[in-house]
Amino acid sequence: MTNFLKTIQPYILSKDPIIQDFAMDTIDKSRLGNEETFHLALDANDKNIPQKMTNKILPYTQHYQIGQKEMQRLVDHIKRKDANFAWYLLMLTPINSDLIEEYYEEIRSSVHEKYLVPLENIIALNHLSVEELQEELVGVLKEIEKQRFYDHNLFSGAKRIYDRMIKLNAITSEEIQQIIQQELHKEYFSYEGFLAVYAAGELKIHSLVKDLAKLLLRGDEEILIGELEEALIKIGSDEVIAEVAPYALDPNEFYSPIAVLKNIKSELAVEKLLSLFDQATDLTAKTLMAEALCSQLSTEAIPKVADFMEEGYDDGLLELEKDLYATCIITGVEHPKLHIWKSVIEKREAKRSNRKLVLTPPSPRSTEPTEKISRNAPCPCGSGKKYKKCCGK
Repeated sequence: MTNFLKTIQPYILSKDPIIQDFAMDTIDKSRLGNEETFHLALDANDKNIPQKMTNKILPYTQHYQIGQKEMQRLVDHIKRKDANFAWYLLMLTPINSDLIEEYYEEIRSSVHEKYLVPLENIIALNHLSVEELQEELVGVLKEIEKQRFYDHNLFSGAKRIYDRMIKLNAITSEEIQQIIQQELHKEYFSYEGFLAVYAAGELKIHSLVKDLAKLLLRGDEEILIGELEEALIKIGSDEVIAEVAPYALDPNEFYSPIAVLKNIKSELAVEKLLSLFDQATDLTAKTLMAEALCSQLSTEAIPKVADFMEEGYDDGLLELEKDLYATCIITGVEHPKLHIWKSVIEKREAKRSNRKLVLTPPSPRSTEPTEKISRNAPCPCGSGKKYKKCCGK
């Protein structure tokens, strides 16, 4: 476990919702969650009254690495059939197919047949040969290309096939590099290219870091950008930080480079962000860098960010008071304005109370295509933030 995770992980159980949300979001976005994190998240969830329509903990657990003990605990929660039932089923979505197959019979005894179909489809991949997996992938890609809008379920299915092929060593780093090199010469990346970027992250192909970092400037390709961020964060090396940092000052495409620097937890990332923060002249970029420094738990950045807030930041994009308040609490810095920031946060929450976003768990099996939303457009959830800084993260 990294020192960063050791520091922030206990705050999953914080009774202060600001601190708890900051800890959960930071761990999730950085892809640091492990078995211990999973248990802490369920512990925190179990302290709350189960609610069908909203959950402040479980949506953050989608990227945790879990094993048999964690899977058994999740299955036990599914068996409860309480108001969190749909949320527990949603947590099965990213779990590897071997674990799902191992616990399928236990799940089956507690779940309606309609929810078993996607699980059975996942398990079926375990019993396909490499040739059959390749044929299945070709079919899924053809179906994706037919869709008018981006279909998240189909693309997730394609990733599942890729995961299985990676496990069987049926996809090599050399093949992924070749696909990406071919895609670089196209006007727009294809879905095969998106999958190759995904695989580059899964396989941690360091030789592609320079190309992947440069692709972050293709801001009009939203799906590609999302996969690039994920891949670079997963690779997570100092080379990634060095290659990405210069693009954080790009006048148009600074969002994703800053997100990558924010979510790779290292001393070099903090060093680069501090330097970039001092250089930045764009208010929005500087606001994102301030948030990133708070997410890194940088004590050196605290006075800089506090002064920046006083001068005026892009408060239509995010709320720095929350990030800075949480950073001070977690790092033990007793800033004289802590109570003021807390008051500002509470007043904003009170104003939003009548129009607060209700997080509704999607159906475990949805076949409706997702309409493509521009990352610079207002988020359709109604939060007032841009899509790329809200539900489109």
